[in-house]
Amino acid sequence: MNLQAEMMKILIDRNLDQKNIIKYNGGFGMYNCLEFEILDISLGTYLRRRQAPMRLQDSRTVIQQLAVAFDALKTTGVIRGDVKTTNIMLVDHEKQTFKVKLIDFGLAIFKHQAELLQYIIDLVGPPRTQYLLSGWKWKVYYNQTHGNQWTLKWDKRYRITPSGILNHPFITMRYQINTCEEKVMSGETSTRKEMDPKINL
Repeated sequence: MNLQAEMMKILIDRNLDQKNIIKYNGGFGMYNCLEFEILDISLGTYLRRRQAPMRLQDSRTVIQQLAVAFDALKTTGVIRGDVKTTNIMLVDHEKQTFKVKLIDFGLAIFKHQAELLQYIIDLVGPPRTQYLLSGWKWKVYYNQTHGNQWTLKWDKRYRITPSGILNHPFITMRYQINTCEEKVMSGETSTRKEMDPKINL
């Protein structure tokens, strides 16, 4: 079975199409051909046509939906690679402008595969420098230390998690609630000061 087909079957068996993951309908031709639900255009295409930055509230909507998708993938034990605007699809950019779904799991791996890779690296050491330098985007992901060792730039301990994104003030808009509460409290205080001449200004 095609590896992507195997992964998609697991995701759909767990109803992740309800968590902003593209719905997989099955495969044919020894699973070399995969069938998915019909979506509209990619976020990248939408942005090129728009020729202007997205509004803040629209960005929030998209980020929140992607965080839901990544949180579901994390729970399932899937690590999604190759995230870019061309792999984020709008369901219907006219009727549901910013309803999005994550597509293309060709480079996704299961958590146990990543753990196996980490075990191998711990056992035999990291890849040789020439292999790292042959990658297209090695400068994006790696730093060279003084000891001529290559390390990932982003320490996973400092990465924000999907649940962290969902609870971030930018998504929850808690900062607006706090601002409103502060304004209300400030207004109440000034009113009380005006009404009670005994309060020292």
